[in-house]
Amino acid sequence: LALTAPTFALDHTYASGGTYTVKVEVCDDDLGCGSDTFTLTVPLTPTNQLPVAVIAEPGSVVEGSTATLDGSGSTDPDGTIAAYAWDLDGDGQFDDATGAQVQRRNAFRTVGTHTVRLRVTDDDGATNVATVEVFVGNRPPVSSFVYTPHNPLVNQQVNFFSTATDPDSTIQPAGL
Repeated sequence: LALTAPTFALDHTYASGGTYTVKVEVCDDDLGCGSDTFTLTVPLTPTNQLPVAVIAEPGSVVEGSTATLDGSGSTDPDGTIAAYAWDLDGDGQFDDATGAQVQRRNAFRTVGTHTVRLRVTDDDGATNVATVEVFVGNRPPVSSFVYTPHNPLVNQQVNFFSTATDPDSTIQPAGL
């Protein structure tokens, strides 16, 4: 390559990543030549990084109540979260809520530990799953009672009548 200008530009496109040895040689009109060699590293094609799925702990949950499950802490280090898919019934299928629903309200009807999963998909199609165990506690009974007579006298028998209710179980007698 012979150029007469003191500076020049040459363009080249590398089809794949790797390390290349580049040699530039220049010659003058008296056939004197000089060269320089250097190493050029072209990075490999970047790969898509997995998104990070996160479910915030829903807090205290009691039987029959509705809890908010929140996936807004999910991130993608090299893009954006494109879709959320929820498995709320623990069957391993992400078919209980899909799309852009970053938050999901779910009613827990039974006492015990319930497995909830969130699958996030990034804008390049990569997925990741977060799992949280939601403990659903028993709803306590509501204790109340009435008594007669309302103004008892010394040595007078007082009768107590419970009007307690339990939304999810049977009331067991207890003492005073």
